Amino acid sequence: MSVWFIPAVQDMTEFIKIPGLFGETVNTPAPTYSDSLFNSGKFAEECERYYNDKSGLRNWLVRLRNQLHFSILKKQYTKNVVIGKENYLFGKRYIESAYGAIFNGTDTIEEHARLTAVLKDTLAQKGIRLIVLIAPGKGFYYPEYIPDSYQRKSNRTNYRFYTEAFKKYGVPLIDFNRYFMDEKKHQPYPLFTKLGTHWSNYGSLLCADSFLKTISTWWKEPITRFTIDPLAPTHESRDIDDADLYSSMNLFYKINDRDFTYVYPRLRFHHTGFKPDALFIGDSFYWNWFMMNIPSEVFNPCSNFLYYGEQLYDTDPSAPVSVNDIDLKNEIEKRQLVVFLFSETNFVHYPFGFIQKACQIYQIK
Repeated sequence: MSVWFIPAVQDMTEFIKIPGLFGETVNTPAPTYSDSLFNSGKFAEECERYYNDKSGLRNWLVRLRNQLHFSILKKQYTKNVVIGKENYLFGKRYIESAYGAIFNGTDTIEEHARLTAVLKDTLAQKGIRLIVLIAPGKGFYYPEYIPDSYQRKSNRTNYRFYTEAFKKYGVPLIDFNRYFMDEKKHQPYPLFTKLGTHWSNYGSLLCADSFLKTISTWWKEPITRFTIDPLAPTHESRDIDDADLYSSMNLFYKINDRDFTYVYPRLRFHHTGFKPDALFIGDSFYWNWFMMNIPSEVFNPCSNFLYYGEQLYDTDPSAPVSVNDIDLKNEIEKRQLVVFLFSETNFVHYPFGFIQKACQIYQIK
């Protein structure tokens, strides 16, 4: 009987400090009584669901269930996470993208590339540069760790067809996905991590440096650059991006990655008097650069990030503004640079509605 009442006591007193679950959670609302719900039995079902979610030990029990399934059955409950060989973790979409299971169609891709090129020319007349940066995908970088059941032969990928179309229409492009695959055997440290879905801090800095070298030739004045202090390798992941897939699994114990090498570079910025004003449009691969202060140090402080084309962030990541609440034309035209930065897997969403909105503004067809 004492054991039976432990969850209720925990709920009222929180005598055990239980960490919350990682990721988005939805709280079940308290049920509202009505005679019809009671007579149908649905009121009891809603009460059961509510009190199960409200249980003081729920988070602990969820982690226990997840840990047992992972340790014994090599299964997990997290949506869209795949446990690969040697416990390398993948986002399911990154595997599907690498093998062409996600494909927009040649006509759509051709039209997206054409509109991007026309928008590039339209903005160029206003003194605004446009460039597309393709961040890498883990499915391309670590194919040897993808489970056999997910592997398939296909060269019909969004990545291939979009890059070919961009080149056809003369869209300025830096293909970091290709760069990662070419550099995999030559770099001293991994460019992707074992337990995360994003590029490693080290890999993202190599790409940032390449990006800045490219755009530094676009203006007469030099832009701010950075150098990296001597690296200190470690076997402890300290950044949430290096283990975000593991964190989303909500286990009790860390998946063993002691054989994996991490580096957390410290940057020294060499400032100049010229900071171009930039608008970034893209996905979560941008946040690595943001957390290392690259946008705020290199670009004008007014430079912003349009996350998935929906939420506009400035230097305060906790206060986004909906794209519907801003003057998008003004947001574009006060810039000197427009950058699309997104992983190859997000070609499926290209270009997050931004091209369509911009084409309406400038009457591009």
